[in-house]
Amino acid sequence: MTKTCDMKRISSMSENGKNDEVELELIHLLGQLNDAMKILENLDETNREALIQTITSMINSFNNLHKLESGVVGSVPNQLIEQIDQGNNPDDFSKKLVEECRQSAKRVEEKQKWMQAFKEKLDASIEANFKN
Repeated sequence: MTKTCDMKRISSMSENGKNDEVELELIHLLGQLNDAMKILENLDETNREALIQTITSMINSFNNLHKLESGVVGSVPNQLIEQIDQGNNPDDFSKKLVEECRQSAKRVEEKQKWMQAFKEKLDASIEANFKN
């Protein structure tokens, strides 16, 4: 799959309401994970119930994400995931992708100009050599 197609998929993701729901659920889940970590830092009998509630809430969030999974549109390019895994900024990947698309578009434009010039010369040659 081309990088241009990947960009189209990424941009289409924001157009889908399910993706917004997934994003909100992920944000909620991250908050719950943070809460659980804070509780675990000072775990004792007094905050045991809070930890249980937080874990139960996290399980519900995972279940909600699983339910929303089928409605999610789009994909994330593997190169982007690799960049993030390597600790690189995802914006750098996007900038690189945009630049590659621009260069590709420039090459296509040059090829179109060359083909147009070739067509004009070929038409002139045919006209000169094969008169009706």
